[in-house]
Amino acid sequence: MAFEIRGLEDLQRDIENVVVKHPDEVNKKMRSLGNQFKKDCNAKMPANYHSGKRAIPKSWEVRSEQQAHVVTEVQIRNKAPHFHLVENGHEKYIRGRSTGGFVPGKHYAERTRQEYEDKFPDEIEEFLDEILRGNNL
Repeated sequence: MAFEIRGLEDLQRDIENVVVKHPDEVNKKMRSLGNQFKKDCNAKMPANYHSGKRAIPKSWEVRSEQQAHVVTEVQIRNKAPHFHLVENGHEKYIRGRSTGGFVPGKHYAERTRQEYEDKFPDEIEEFLDEILRGNNL
């Protein structure tokens, strides 16, 4: 998520200093938000997806993209081979033949993502306030 601040050069400089001086804390916060997203998504899933060979809740992968040793992006994906079918829906098949029916998607990850569109900026703002206060900026 990228943002631009206009007219607040001092605050922008302070935020850039935080990222440069405290990369470990920024990295830890970004990864913790990614793990929290994973937990919130799993909480929405019913119990029948929690077991089996490739359980959806156990197949999440949280990867972070770094530039100059600072996390700039956290990618969250599910490696379960049937996750996209549960999320987006699928056509019904019995013994390899289409029955003409359709199972609608559950959209667990999409609903969680929509919640995080409101939650993420608040979490980052709180984190930046805490770091800026700690450095007397």
